[in-house]
Amino acid sequence: MSKHSDPLGRTIGIVVFLIGIALLFLIAKVAFSMLNNPVPQLNAIISAASHPLKPGQAQTSVAFPAVGAAIVAFLLRLSLLLIGIIAGSIVAGKGIHLYFASASHTTTVALPTAATETGSAPSSSPASASPEASETGAQ
Repeated sequence: MSKHSDPLGRTIGIVVFLIGIALLFLIAKVAFSMLNNPVPQLNAIISAASHPLKPGQAQTSVAFPAVGAAIVAFLLRLSLLLIGIIAGSIVAGKGIHLYFASASHTTTVALPTAATETGSAPSSSPASASPEASETGAQ
């Protein structure tokens, strides 16, 4: 058995790993922007509702459907962020696996047996080919 490295497999493994890392960095950038302004629609609704009332002005209620829609949009963005993190991690992991699998690729070389070296034809029955069968048959 001989070990050799597959350069094409290793290169593809490194490229796939780097793509996974790039996905993780992109997701980190999106997460940072989400932390800076988590729900822009909700901020606009709150700022509109928090203005002081002038004398004689009727109080406006906060639009609850707009608040609900803003929270649903935030949860959707958060779930997409989670899916992106999982996908980037899987891609990076597959790249590392491909790299190490191709780096330790082993091949099995069939060695000639004693029967083929002497020129005699091997028998076709599997029982006579095994060493245990020849020992039991000799006894």
